[in-house]
Amino acid sequence: MFSWQRFFQVALDLHCVTNLEGAFRWVSPSFTTVLGWSEDELLDQPYLAFVHPDDKESTRETATFLREGGEVLDFENRYRTADGGYRWLQWRVSPAPDEGVAYATARDVTERRRLAAELEGRRAELADLAQQSRAQYQGVLEHAPVGILVTNLEGRILDANREIAEMMGYDAPDAFRGGESGATGLYAEAGARQKLLEKLQADGRVQGYEVRFRSRRRDPFWVRIDGVLAPPGRHGESELMAFVSDITEERELRGQLLQGQKMEAIGTLAGGVAHDFNNLLTVILSDAEMLRDELDGTPHDLAEEIRDAALHARAVTGKLLAFSRKGPTAREATAVSEVVAETEGLVSRLLQEDVVLEVELDEELAPVLFDRNQLQQVILNLVVNAQDAMPDGGRITLRTRVTRLSEADARSRVEADAGEYVVLEVADTGTGIDQETLNRIFEPYFTTKAEDQGTGLGLSTVRGIVTDAGGHVTVDTERGKGTTFGIHLPTSAPGDDSVPRPIPPRTRTKPAGGSETILVVEDDDAVRSTIVRLLERLGYEVFPARGSEEALEIWRDAADQVALVVVDVGLPDVRGPELVGRMENDRPDLRALHVSGFSGDEVVERGELDEDARFLTKPFAPDELARAVRRALDGSATDRRAGRKTNRE
Repeated sequence: MFSWQRFFQVALDLHCVTNLEGAFRWVSPSFTTVLGWSEDELLDQPYLAFVHPDDKESTRETATFLREGGEVLDFENRYRTADGGYRWLQWRVSPAPDEGVAYATARDVTERRRLAAELEGRRAELADLAQQSRAQYQGVLEHAPVGILVTNLEGRILDANREIAEMMGYDAPDAFRGGESGATGLYAEAGARQKLLEKLQADGRVQGYEVRFRSRRRDPFWVRIDGVLAPPGRHGESELMAFVSDITEERELRGQLLQGQKMEAIGTLAGGVAHDFNNLLTVILSDAEMLRDELDGTPHDLAEEIRDAALHARAVTGKLLAFSRKGPTAREATAVSEVVAETEGLVSRLLQEDVVLEVELDEELAPVLFDRNQLQQVILNLVVNAQDAMPDGGRITLRTRVTRLSEADARSRVEADAGEYVVLEVADTGTGIDQETLNRIFEPYFTTKAEDQGTGLGLSTVRGIVTDAGGHVTVDTERGKGTTFGIHLPTSAPGDDSVPRPIPPRTRTKPAGGSETILVVEDDDAVRSTIVRLLERLGYEVFPARGSEEALEIWRDAADQVALVVVDVGLPDVRGPELVGRMENDRPDLRALHVSGFSGDEVVERGELDEDARFLTKPFAPDELARAVRRALDGSATDRRAGRKTNRE
C-alpha cells in the first residue's frame, strides 16, 4: 500500500481540506513550509483570517460559488505569512457537499507574479522607448536640413522627409512617397541609379556620390548622396537609407573657382608674354624712329609704318597687361565717338552675316577721362552679348549722345551723381532680358550661356570698368523687343591733365639731350644696346652693364662720374632697386630711373619698387626715354614721384 501521508510530506504544493463554512480541517506540511504557520495555528481557523484585506471580497465570492457546488480553477489571492508578509497562492478547489467539505490544492506563484510584473514593467518601458524612438525618428525626418530618402532595392519609396519632397517639387512628403515612378524616376541620367546600387552592394555604403535629379518645378539639379545599404527592417526588406543634399550652388561655386583659377593662370601667362614682348617692342619702336630720322622718301615712310605698327602692338600688350591686372589704367581725355569709330571695323568682323551693324555718332561730344583700351573692351563685350541675344539675326546699333542728369535723377540711380554725361548705347533687337536674369546680370560669373560658351565675366567687367571711372551702366529691356545698354561717363573738366597724355604726335619738338654720364643696367642685350644707342645720340656718355655684378665693377671705378642709373627692375641676379640701394650707400644723391615691361603699379604692389621711385614702362619711344632721362637728371634727388606718375613721359 502507498503511504499518502508521506506523499503529502514531500509535496511542494499546498494541500488542505476545509469545511463549507470556510475553516481549515486539514493542512499538508507544505503550509508550514510556505507560510510559516504550524498545523495547530491553522486548524479550525477560518481561512479568511489569513487572506489579504484587498483579496477578501473575491475570496468570499469564490467560497459562495463553492457552497453552490461549483469548482474553482486557478483562483489567486494573497495569504499572510507568519512573519507578517504575504504570498500569492493559485488555488484549485473541488467541493464535496455530501461530505460537507472542500478539497483544495494551492501553488505558490509569488515569484512568477513578481517576474511577470517586472516583465510587464520592462515591456512598458520598451514601449515607451519605442514610442520615443519613433518620435525622434519622425523629428529627425521632418527637421533634418538635408533630404532623407529610404527606398527598397527595386526603387519603391519607403520613407522620405519634407526636405527631399520640396527638393523634388512636392508640397508634402506623402505626395512624394506616392509618386508613380518611385526612386527610379528621380535620376536625370540613365544608369545613374544602377551605378549607385552596384557601389552599395559592393561596399555596403556610398559617400559623396554626385548625380543629377529631376524635379517637377525646376531643371535637373545636382545632389550629393551619402547612404548605406541596411538589412531588412520594419518593412521586411533590405533598404537604401540615403542623405540627399542639393549641391547645385556648390558645384557652380566650384566651377567658378576653377574658372577663376584658369583665368588667373591665363592672366599670369598673358602678363609674362606681354612683358617679354615689350622688350622686343622697345627695340623695334626705338630703331624704327631712329631709322625714320635718318631716311628720306619711301624708306622714311616705311620706317614710319614700322613705328606705327609698334605703337599699335604696344596698345595690344597694354590690353594683355590690363587683362592680367598688371597694366596701368591709362585714363586720358578720350573722345568716345572717335573710339567707337576706330572700333567699328573690329566689331564688324566679329558679327555674323545675319547681324547688321548701325553706327550713330555725335561728333561734338565733350571728352571723358577714360582708358581708350578699356573703352574698346567695353564695346566688344556688349556687342558680343548683343549678338548672342539674337540667334536668328537682327540689328545692333552703336550710338553716342550727351545727357544731363538732374539731382532728382541722380538720387534714383545708386551709382550716379548729377551732372553732364556722355552716353554710349549698344542696342539690339534680340530676345530681351527677363526680370529674374536682369536682377543678376552684373554678378561675377553669372551667365545664361552654356558651360563651354561663357565665363560670366563680361558684364561684371563692364560695370567694374565704368564705375571705377565714375560712370554708371543702365539697362532698358523688353521681352521679345530687345535690350539697350547705356554706358554713362562723366565729361572731363577742360584742361584736366591728371591722367597720362596721349601718344605724342608725329610732328614734335626734339627732346633735349645732355653730356652727363649714365650707367645703363639691362640684362636683355637688344634692349640694352637700343637704350645705349639712343642716349649716345642725345650726347650722353654711357656705361653699359649686362647685370648687377658688371654694374658694380663699373661703379667702383666711376662712381663719381655717374649722374644717373637707368636700371631694369627685374634683373636676374640682383633686383634693380636693390642694386640702386647699394650704390646709394656710396652716393645718397644718386638719381635712378627704373624701367620694366610691367607697370609701375604692379612692381610697387609686388614690393619690388618704392612708390616714390622714378619709373618708365616698356616699350618706350626714343622721345619718351629722352624726356624721362632729362627729367630725372634735372629734378632733385628727392623729387621722384613725377617719374612714376606718368609712365610715358
